[in-house]
Amino acid sequence: MDLIVRAVDVGSGNTKYVVGTEGTEIRCASFPSIAYPSASETQAWSASERRKTVSIPIGHLFYEVGPDVHLVADSVRATQLHDEYTDTPEYMALLRGALHLMKQSRIDLLVVGLPVALLHLKKAALEKAMTGTHDVGSGKTVTVVKALAVAQPQGALAHYASVHKKMATIGNEQSLIIDPGSRTFDWLVARGMRQVQKQSHSFNRGMSDVLRLIAAEITKDIGSPYRDLDAIDLALRTGKQPVIFQKSYDITRFMPMAEAV
Repeated sequence: MDLIVRAVDVGSGNTKYVVGTEGTEIRCASFPSIAYPSASETQAWSASERRKTVSIPIGHLFYEVGPDVHLVADSVRATQLHDEYTDTPEYMALLRGALHLMKQSRIDLLVVGLPVALLHLKKAALEKAMTGTHDVGSGKTVTVVKALAVAQPQGALAHYASVHKKMATIGNEQSLIIDPGSRTFDWLVARGMRQVQKQSHSFNRGMSDVLRLIAAEITKDIGSPYRDLDAIDLALRTGKQPVIFQKSYDITRFMPMAEAV
């Protein structure tokens, strides 16, 4: 019987996870790292109103997570931006939401990511928390036999080596992987697939800081508090201007300028 191996990276901005594999192809998906708490499980919706979310029970609360979580959004987006993120119920809800969406009742090895600076501090506790049986909502459970926590940038190195068929030769190479995330800016120096610890680290600055700075500039511009970081993020990714007070706001001045030829 083939072992089932999956990976989840619960970032501050998005939760990324492996859906499945087909030959050498690895299929992935993601959803926003937002978990909305409620005192009861989400009610059943009609087919026309159904959203792609799941209510995860954590303690005495239920946390709704998933690709359509924006449909339950309120005016406040509670985001966990601190070093104890992996110890929060929101983190566990997001991870279990990803497990639910994988549609596997048993996972032999679950790989999870940590910022470089927190790897040795949080690795053992996170692996222990991930191992065992998880209630993933809707009366379903997922059993994780073994968990492995790695530095977040290391996944990019493993993917590169696999895609370019360098697994056999990368042991003699030194690599630098840079990972600008939502909360942390990580860099990892590796010899082969092994981390060079004293040359690798992470810094608590990321895209969330950029979004807040842009929001502050928009606030000055319009003369009213503006905090819709998701709209700014979408505009930067797609080029589509955000609508503020029923008017399209020109965000191009915050976009990277093309180099003159």
